[in-house]
Amino acid sequence: MKRSFYFLILVFFFSACGNVQFQNSDPASDLNPSVNVSENSELLFVFATDYQSSGQLYALDFANLTLTNTQVTQLGSSAIIKKYDEKVYVLHDAFSLNSFDNLQIINTQDYSTELQVSTGIGTNPHDLAVLDNRIFISLYNPTAYAQNVTADNKPADVIEINSETGNIVYRYSFEDYLTQDGDLNAHADKLLIHDGMLYVLLQDLDSGTFSASTTSKLAKINLATREIETVIDLLGRNPVELKLNSYQDKLLLAHRALYNFETANYDTSAPYGGIEVIDLDDFITESFYHDDLFGGYVERIFDYNNNFYAVVSQFNSSDFTFTSQIVSFDPNLDTDSFVYDTILDDNFDIRAIFVKDNYLVVSKRKNESDSISQPEITILSLLDFYRCKNTTLFHKIWFKYQLIEFYRAFLICMQCLILILTNTKEYLI
Repeated sequence: MKRSFYFLILVFFFSACGNVQFQNSDPASDLNPSVNVSENSELLFVFATDYQSSGQLYALDFANLTLTNTQVTQLGSSAIIKKYDEKVYVLHDAFSLNSFDNLQIINTQDYSTELQVSTGIGTNPHDLAVLDNRIFISLYNPTAYAQNVTADNKPADVIEINSETGNIVYRYSFEDYLTQDGDLNAHADKLLIHDGMLYVLLQDLDSGTFSASTTSKLAKINLATREIETVIDLLGRNPVELKLNSYQDKLLLAHRALYNFETANYDTSAPYGGIEVIDLDDFITESFYHDDLFGGYVERIFDYNNNFYAVVSQFNSSDFTFTSQIVSFDPNLDTDSFVYDTILDDNFDIRAIFVKDNYLVVSKRKNESDSISQPEITILSLLDFYRCKNTTLFHKIWFKYQLIEFYRAFLICMQCLILILTNTKEYLI
């Protein structure tokens, strides 16, 4: 379901106006947000939004530890941002303020817009993947735009754009693969390119209630032939994350439990939420780890050194607070002998994670009633994660930053992530 759902919940929070503050773990350092990003440095891009006003895109320079507002405007309040090569790709949707459904490509050298092209009015783009000059975009509401159809007049769930011309050169439809329940909307979401294939998560939720009334699916497209090779049913439903396990050539899927309006909470009792592992050789489900194993609903997943890591969250409907933990587990264990280690549990709501080399970048926000809108970035060493067990990791923190952005009103900053990088550097813990 589109992130506007969070917007509907979080408009109940208020805060005062203020300025940007930037800190690191050394209180004596003086970091100036107005300093320009240095050349040939390693950059971390952070998109912060309150789902009300237009979001802000920051560049964090690792060389001199300075934060710069890129001054890129009209990002919308719920943009999807990814980095490929020297460009930042931004997906805008018409559900947020000062935005419409389009793709924007930004040059990271001067933050100028190189290309901006519509995905179709009302199509609600959800994710993108890039291969050379081919940009693939998933559309959550493909039927909203009458011209968004394939050659055989079927709604296009994924479009392919040529980055040099900005033209839509091909459209892909999964209508023939959906459950024939009278609601033929694939709700295409996350995309991933691997070994000449484009993998597409199809949530296939009920268009009216967004309930998981039928099976979700995983599609595989051959990028050389532009043919849909196969679409399989998944054990889980409402998939929201798609990652590659390069160690064993597997796909990792996170299925987020759906929100139950009657109980005013996420329903982890349903059998569909958790982590699903797909074997790419046979393209079948190899294993499934239900939410019950983790004590919350799974939102994100990644792997490192052949261990699996997940962001597991809980929602308190009485005060509208979210808390998250990062847990690790051995994927070779069956569910009967399943155990996990808690890696990070500090009463924060984790909004995004990013793995770079031996580091994990975590964007999160506080849950205290007096600081609900304080987002924070923490970078942890992954070298110790799988040995850490349940001990605290704060002594292993490379550095911890706080970004505090107070907007005009209704501020709740639920950060979308995080992109990295230009040149490679090595940092020692």
